[in-house]
Amino acid sequence: MTLSYKVFMQFCDEDGDATKILSRECYEKWVSTRKQPLKQPQESFRRVLTAHVCGMDGRRAFPEKVETSLLKALRKREVWECFRESGVSIGIRGFRNTGFHEANKRKLASGEISIKKNGKCTKKGLKRQRSVEFEANTVKRAHLVYPYNMKHVSPLFNPVNNQYLLGL
Repeated sequence: MTLSYKVFMQFCDEDGDATKILSRECYEKWVSTRKQPLKQPQESFRRVLTAHVCGMDGRRAFPEKVETSLLKALRKREVWECFRESGVSIGIRGFRNTGFHEANKRKLASGEISIKKNGKCTKKGLKRQRSVEFEANTVKRAHLVYPYNMKHVSPLFNPVNNQYLLGL
């Protein structure tokens, strides 16, 4: 568990209300936990918070109730509470990305992922799709014809316009 996640979770209620995460107190406590002074602390706070909401950059995602509550507050088109007095306009456009649990619900509904009996998610058809893409993009070096070595004719080289096929 990261330090940022611990700080954010201190400002959540048991019932999942996470609007206090956007408070000035939470922001100041988060800034005080940084080892070195930040060049752009407001932007860093925004980036870390949204990464936790989306579960990106290796960040631990918030629990579903906390995420739902926080997304309601983030999607409002107004400056975040912690930045109102500082003149920073973070939040004025609203948050447009989907949360971690929102995205998983959509993928589950579309059939893109499935849940095994042990509760783990699996991606359907992804392994086969990757292997087909790899085979299509892979060309063995022995089959290439280089302009300085034209002893054999390759199906990848078009001598009419002096170009290699497949963009090589």
